[in-house]
Amino acid sequence: MRVGEHGAERGRETVGVLGSTTIGSWSATPRQRALVAALVLAGREGAGIDELADGVWAGRPPSSARSSLQNQMTRLRRAHGDGIVVCHQARYRLGWSTDVEQFEQTLARARSAPITRTTIESLSDAMSLWRGMPYADLADSHGAEIERARLTQERGRAADLLATARIGIRDYEQCIAELRVEVEDDPYRDRAWELLFVALQRAGRPGEALVAHQDYVERLRHQFGVEPSGRLVDMGRILRLGTPLDLVSSNGVPLPEATRDMASCRRDPMTSRCRARGRRPGRVDP
Repeated sequence: MRVGEHGAERGRETVGVLGSTTIGSWSATPRQRALVAALVLAGREGAGIDELADGVWAGRPPSSARSSLQNQMTRLRRAHGDGIVVCHQARYRLGWSTDVEQFEQTLARARSAPITRTTIESLSDAMSLWRGMPYADLADSHGAEIERARLTQERGRAADLLATARIGIRDYEQCIAELRVEVEDDPYRDRAWELLFVALQRAGRPGEALVAHQDYVERLRHQFGVEPSGRLVDMGRILRLGTPLDLVSSNGVPLPEATRDMASCRRDPMTSRCRARGRRPGRVDP
């Protein structure tokens, strides 16, 4: 490991924002965490000092904001070396890698290549990068809120891809355990429930699959006053008949078995249900 100007041992050159901001293994102050999160949000193009201040103070920076952030950047460089914050033409950007980059790169590889057990392990590791709400140290920032929503949608896609892959290799029990957590955390996402029904039935637990289906349908009706989609209705009918469920893509196209179904699923759009208004948003391509 390299050492900073004051002899402080440097941790891994990775910043985490999929939860409270982490800066290697260093214990940072709340202001430093917010500044680093704002740098991550600025991306590779970076941001001016005033833009960073708007992010850190949620659009209401004090008169001392510029000098405060400059001081914090100096402290970060002293602790971690000049490479942590790069300045070019009065724009600042983060010089370290991030957990967001790691997560998105892993997801992109999983989408574009045949799924193997190694890929499943990589997807599982990518999911473990999530420690809480993204950009938690910029909770009131509008820009962070937009990026948070995008990342949460990507996380849902990764979870569904991982579940589809586990079903493809018949790793049903692990798949069920993970999907139980998914539907608990996001209880109105159709795709996660559909995969749970399939995994339960294929694991030899058709009664639990039917109970889960009925539970979800009742939630939709009682909490939102909406009827289930046609595909959910069809799945319930199939479960009651005791007929094996096909693993289908989110637009209802039947998928073949094993790794071919995983490759097909990556190309299909996904849906989610809006919690606040009880309506279904437009479909978004993965």
